[in-house]
Amino acid sequence: MEGYINRKCTVIKNGVCYSGPVELVSKEVGLAESTIRGMCCGWYPKSGMFAFYNDSNNCWEGAFSCWNPSMAYVLGYFVADGCLRNKPYLSKGVCKPRWYFRLGSIDRDIIEFVVRFLQAKQSILTSEVHCPVNKFYTFELCNPKIASDLLNLGIVERKTYEDFDLDIPQAFESDFWRGFLDGDGSYIVQNKKGGKYVYLYVDAIFPSFNVRFRKRYEDFLFRNGIEFISYDSLHKNGKVTMNFIRVLRKSSVADLLNLLDIDVKFMCSRKRNMISKVYGGRVFCRS
Repeated sequence: MEGYINRKCTVIKNGVCYSGPVELVSKEVGLAESTIRGMCCGWYPKSGMFAFYNDSNNCWEGAFSCWNPSMAYVLGYFVADGCLRNKPYLSKGVCKPRWYFRLGSIDRDIIEFVVRFLQAKQSILTSEVHCPVNKFYTFELCNPKIASDLLNLGIVERKTYEDFDLDIPQAFESDFWRGFLDGDGSYIVQNKKGGKYVYLYVDAIFPSFNVRFRKRYEDFLFRNGIEFISYDSLHKNGKVTMNFIRVLRKSSVADLLNLLDIDVKFMCSRKRNMISKVYGGRVFCRS
């Protein structure tokens, strides 16, 4: 009970930020402590007001509040292979929203990176149901502040079937798209000659509904002088048409890898190894 009473929060009211213990903040904004706690948990929305705990028990709540290289990478990967789900629950006869942040991957190193970034205490779960060939790792947390920040950035709940867009600062575009390609991208090696792979091309995959988001990636490539082609293909489930943006020319692939800073920034180890099959010890670094 002592820890519950002494929890710290932040309330934004009419553009003014109030931070401190719940008891103090409640007096400053003129609301009951129970109302402040309910707002922090997402139960009692107030017009023109927003509230969240500063000392979340399960993660770093400010993870998506401001842009930085790690946040951009995690956000890019989340857009590709994550989901934001609203699962209402019943409490005392009242149905209340509860938002879940979820990631899944066959690459445990990515999930571990996201868990460290979020400073989360939840365990990584392992399953072989979703992917019989490899172990499949999942991570999920419930936090209203994380969900609110993602929604404010432009994330939608059904992002496979709805168009959406994100305003990505140019300074963090490379980190974001490196994360996205680690999720919904493919680094494909071919033309094995003399026991060595000699060719690589890069695909980025978008559901056909994501028109604005796909154009943002195309603009990123165009502004950086990277040539690409696009084509459509039906998803293996036979229900959704997927749009492929392929970087095919050797010079353009090298320029893209350099732009993504793959030798100095975090990247999925499995995909980094695929690149090494073609380029060996070549350095791809913007700086």
